[in-house]
Amino acid sequence: MSRPFILRAFTGLVLLLTFVSPWHRDLFVGDETKYGQVVREMTTLETIAVPHLNGEPYTHKPPLHFWFVRALVTLFGTRSIWPFVLPSLLSTVALVWLTGRIAAELAGSGARPWAELVVSSFALVWGVAQSARMDSEFVLLTTAAALFLWRYLETGSRRSLLMSAGCAAIATLIKGPFAPLILVVHYTLESVRRRRRPRARDLLALPPLLLAPLLWLVPATLIAGRAWIEEIIVRQAAGRVVNAWTHGEPFWFYLTGAPAIWFPWILLLAAALVAAWREARPALRFCVLQIAATVVPFSLISSKLPVYMLPTMPAAAVLIGAFVARPDERLARFARTGNRAILLLLAVAGAVGVTSAASLTDRPEDAALLSRWEPQTLFTMMLVASIAALVWDLRGAMESTARNALALAFAFVAPMAVVVAVCMPLANEEASTAPLVRMLSKLDVSGEEIAMYYVPHLWTRNMPARLESVRQGGGDVLRSHPTPRVVVVRADKRGELGGDLLQYELTGSVRMIGKRFDVYQRR
Repeated sequence: MSRPFILRAFTGLVLLLTFVSPWHRDLFVGDETKYGQVVREMTTLETIAVPHLNGEPYTHKPPLHFWFVRALVTLFGTRSIWPFVLPSLLSTVALVWLTGRIAAELAGSGARPWAELVVSSFALVWGVAQSARMDSEFVLLTTAAALFLWRYLETGSRRSLLMSAGCAAIATLIKGPFAPLILVVHYTLESVRRRRRPRARDLLALPPLLLAPLLWLVPATLIAGRAWIEEIIVRQAAGRVVNAWTHGEPFWFYLTGAPAIWFPWILLLAAALVAAWREARPALRFCVLQIAATVVPFSLISSKLPVYMLPTMPAAAVLIGAFVARPDERLARFARTGNRAILLLLAVAGAVGVTSAASLTDRPEDAALLSRWEPQTLFTMMLVASIAALVWDLRGAMESTARNALALAFAFVAPMAVVVAVCMPLANEEASTAPLVRMLSKLDVSGEEIAMYYVPHLWTRNMPARLESVRQGGGDVLRSHPTPRVVVVRADKRGELGGDLLQYELTGSVRMIGKRFDVYQRR
């Protein structure tokens, strides 16, 4: 079998694994359950133009992703997880294909299968692919915008310019204005590198860049009102840039977090970045600047999360693919040595997990969780796969960067297969609202008689329809009408409900996402 065939088969396996987890899980607590509630209210309240959450206009994200999910709900039904995860899954498959296409165009056909494998096996890409979030769609569109930008700067094609701006505009309707920001910064950096002056033709990008968002924003403002648009502009856009109300981190966050963010390919990426700049190949430097166009502005923005670095990963995969296909021996030696160190660290982590994971935590419930057979199977696979990959790598040609990279990919993918096939049901019990839904299902009360305070929105595949109407409330939720018969509150927040809670009796507790939630019934 040829090496490209092996690499593509490996890539296919990585992608196939992402389609396994939805069979074993519900929406996870956090953004996923929140988005599930947004889509639910789209259906019940018919709030299509302006998504709502808890009966109020939802300002955190634009509507396009929710429109996709709502359309899929009509095909799969309201009790299926597939409408929520299919946009991410299909976008990731398309992203792998697009990354390979870019690699072939910018770095040669030899880089293509490597770029496809690398982008599919970045831990962050692989994990987000299985989520009910919009990040995969956003990355697909920003990557397409970068490809068309390259073609425009190379050929002057107006069509490429309009396509680049159009992709960024659609991405804006999925996750907000950071797509145009990345594109403009990339255009600026590349123009400086080329010593290219701005031209009047460049302004043709503005109409599509602005028109698509405005086609939604203007009528939505007329529907939702001035307070809604002020919330979007002042708090959601400007607030995240200059004064984060959530996810605030120092400017060096992405530098110190790089090993985890670009895992497991961080050392090959470092070598590939240096090699690309040394070679002075315009196409590869374009990819370097594509990474910088995300890292630099997002480091200056107050709000930070690892997932914000997803747009860098297709360009990183192209650079790594080009490097593995034609390695600089000195840099390759550094990368191979570092990758072997990563394999050794993974083996050590697996060994610690097998022998003493429970002793690493002071919380009895966490110790019991780590001692279960599912995590122990994962730790065992980490140990075995890492040692096997290291031995296989060392038994081959010591100077083979390709063999070394393939060993690293195997050591990552094998444990991930255990995660989706073995650990996902356990993860679902810990990270979804299934335990709470089961408890509430046993109570003879309607959803309108249940109030929740600091509790995630409910969503499971087998949730009774009556629980869709539970009430989320603030500190006065117990005084709302009708008076709740059942109250669910996060344990560390029950003091905020004051004396009103004295009228209720604690009847049970559940654990979700490592926190305790108490269920009270009216005396």
